[in-house]
Amino acid sequence: MSMTELIEVTRRYGGNPDYVLAGGGNTSLKQKGVMYVKASGTTMGEIDETGFVQMDQARLDRLWTVDYPVDQEEREERALEDLMKARLEGETARPSVETLLHCFVPFKYVVHTHPAMVNGMTCSRRGQAWAEKELGDRVLWIPVVNPGYILAKYVKDRVDERLAAGKKFPDFIMLQNHGVFTGGDTIEDVDQRYQFLMGKLEESILITPDMAEEPVDMTVSDVLKSAVQKAYGKDAGFEFMNIRQCRDWLKSPEDAALVFTALTPDHIVYMGHEPLWIPEGDDEAMTESLVQGVGAYEAKYGKKPKTLLVQNQGIVSCGVNSKEASLSGILFRDAVKVAVLSENFGGIQFMPQDKIDFINTWEVEKYRAQKSI
Repeated sequence: MSMTELIEVTRRYGGNPDYVLAGGGNTSLKQKGVMYVKASGTTMGEIDETGFVQMDQARLDRLWTVDYPVDQEEREERALEDLMKARLEGETARPSVETLLHCFVPFKYVVHTHPAMVNGMTCSRRGQAWAEKELGDRVLWIPVVNPGYILAKYVKDRVDERLAAGKKFPDFIMLQNHGVFTGGDTIEDVDQRYQFLMGKLEESILITPDMAEEPVDMTVSDVLKSAVQKAYGKDAGFEFMNIRQCRDWLKSPEDAALVFTALTPDHIVYMGHEPLWIPEGDDEAMTESLVQGVGAYEAKYGKKPKTLLVQNQGIVSCGVNSKEASLSGILFRDAVKVAVLSENFGGIQFMPQDKIDFINTWEVEKYRAQKSI
């Protein structure tokens, strides 16, 4: 019955875009020494029993005693090897990158999500102050830390310090520029905690984004689509958006600052860490700017941009195929929501550049991105 409930709660939160987008988020269940955790890159809203990896809880617990290398790349490679060895015999899928974080949370069920409403707060200057005032001892705030083993170890150390001070395990682990972990011994516990958290946030939100989409100029759209196909290939995915909230942002790169760098790991993975600005002009000028800009972007970053901001026209989401373009568009809309919602909590706070660089080059996130397309 527990597995049935795990699938149900995973699909319910994962199928709700207010909580999870694309391949983001993850869930787990612990019973009889086994932890069932979502496989990396699996979509929560469509998951079945095959979308979970069975992990040996005792072997996972022993990883905290391993003395991993100081070197970042070597450490993550070793930790991934050990994580894979902790799978039960016969398992072939890769477990979620956040498996180690799930393993020491004492709840039977753990549900980790990235709601725009939550991230409007976690990606803001006064998010920590709000969380600690409104949630009190129920929350543990975690600053931006590179994902993977180092994040899990950092959180565990903070939890151990908290428990040693006589406090209980937190109901919410709030990850700055990332999302929230919570759980419970029943699905009802999980739901009640999320209802409490979202209710508290709603009480504090007065500024909301205008996500209405207006018609695009089809002549401009055709020009841009043709240019994207030149830059990305004839099978390139293409989506042209005209979001009302973004109209003033598209006047200049300075006006677009709220969406000009990364907010969370999911935004980096699915829409890119930095959009490409395309200045307005006639058909020939826009085509030249796009093709040359994509080439320069790829030379600088080793990959093509997934998001193009076209001055006074709209936003282009693109990729190697239609699915990649669609995911980019979905995450761009989410970035707009998060940026505006952050104004309720003191204004936007982007991820530090070194954390962006880590995710851009991390093999685990490359794997997750590839699984999505």
